[in-house]
Amino acid sequence: MARSVASGPVEDVPAADVQLAPATSGRFPLLAPLRGRDFALLLGGNAVALAGDQFQAVALAVLALALTDSALVLGLLLTVQAVPRALLLLLGGVLADRYRPCTLLVATNTVQGGLVGAVALAMACRRQ
Repeated sequence: MARSVASGPVEDVPAADVQLAPATSGRFPLLAPLRGRDFALLLGGNAVALAGDQFQAVALAVLALALTDSALVLGLLLTVQAVPRALLLLLGGVLADRYRPCTLLVATNTVQGGLVGAVALAMACRRQ
């Protein structure tokens, strides 16, 4: 049975049975992780989600300004967005140490989706 070795010597396996990991000596070695389908999907999904988060932040600020025409309300909205993020960073680190990353990612994205849906529902009810 052949074993793959990423680095370091393997003492209990004869040298003839050891297969070294393929070298990334291509033209763009930094793009080598994108050859893995799962990682490429994860990276692409995160890029889309991050872009969506930024669009949402801008849209919410524009919406608050359009609805109230008040710089004070806009400033309060931005503060209400920033303060919990700063305070929950430490809690997020503790949770990341205690729970599986996949479970934490699904839970936080579900909560975020619910909050975005609540804002959309509130806007839909307001316009009727």
